[in-house]
Amino acid sequence: MYKKLQLLFLFTTFAVSYLIQIISFMRTKVNKVGYKYNLYKLLQELSVKEYSIAMKFLPRFLGVGESTFKAWIYLKEDDTRKIPGRAIILLSKYFQVHPEELYNENFQGLNSIREVSKRMNLDYE
Repeated sequence: MYKKLQLLFLFTTFAVSYLIQIISFMRTKVNKVGYKYNLYKLLQELSVKEYSIAMKFLPRFLGVGESTFKAWIYLKEDDTRKIPGRAIILLSKYFQVHPEELYNENFQGLNSIREVSKRMNLDYE
């Protein structure tokens, strides 16, 4: 009986330490995935008053719900969803940046606007 309890204890200890390692690995993997767009960064650069106004104004300006806009802010790089091209253009005008600056990608080395638009996967509606 004592031997069985020892084995059970050893097995449980091993299983728990293995699960902890898996969870730790998953957390580091998730944390390495960044945002697809620089909206979060651009919004954080605003003053508190400007941020408050932007969070109310931008969804209306873009013709989307507040929850959709918030989802856009936190889209991860590996997410298949994307912001429509029309909204990218409007957001770039609002933040006074070039549209490619909204993307969390490096567009240096691309030779033409066509290459940039392909890379950005723009779809104009």
